[in-house]
Amino acid sequence: MRYKPAWENETSELLTRRFMRSHTRSSFDAASDTFRLAVAAAEFAEILRNSENADAAGLEQVRAILMDMEIGGDARTEMITLVETAASLMGM
Repeated sequence: MRYKPAWENETSELLTRRFMRSHTRSSFDAASDTFRLAVAAAEFAEILRNSENADAAGLEQVRAILMDMEIGGDARTEMITLVETAASLMGM
């Protein structure tokens, strides 16, 4: 993974981490809600900036990820509100 703070114009830094196979899940649906929330937030950001990485992604997909999560809480509720507001502003 490469990382560069948004406020810096320098070259990105390569981050390398090992992870155990036991830390992986058999499917996205089996992933933790924390992981799925992070994925939804990243996908939402890519859609908003019209990234080429978001070609197949859509706000409906982001909303579906959020709605399928078992946890409630402020972060999930706020993300749903942001996604629905963006969809409304984009005429969806």
